[in-house]
Amino acid sequence: MKQIAKAIETTGIVDAHRRLLLDESLPVADKSRVRVIVLVTAEHEYTTLSHDSLESLTPAMRLAAAFSGYQRNEISQEKAAELAGLNRRDFLLALAHENREVFAVDFNDLKKELARG
Repeated sequence: MKQIAKAIETTGIVDAHRRLLLDESLPVADKSRVRVIVLVTAEHEYTTLSHDSLESLTPAMRLAAAFSGYQRNEISQEKAAELAGLNRRDFLLALAHENREVFAVDFNDLKKELARG
């Protein structure tokens, strides 16, 4: 029987003992088994993923990681498409299909650009 997975996005920190400490409680029943995917928030971390580590992820996991990294402005559109295993066109179509922002805009950067003329 195929299991249906529910994605819950949250943030946290890794402490000095390499334990993951979440910023908020998870909305799941006590003692539930969960599958954890950790996305480190630095572009070089995404680009140093080995081919083997990417192969161990399902296509849906790769796409979710790409969506998250791109929409948080942590990786470029090109890197996100590569992480998802897609070309840029197909990555943009996947974003649109999921009703996600296709172009990530940092409004502070935009204000600076507009001020420069």
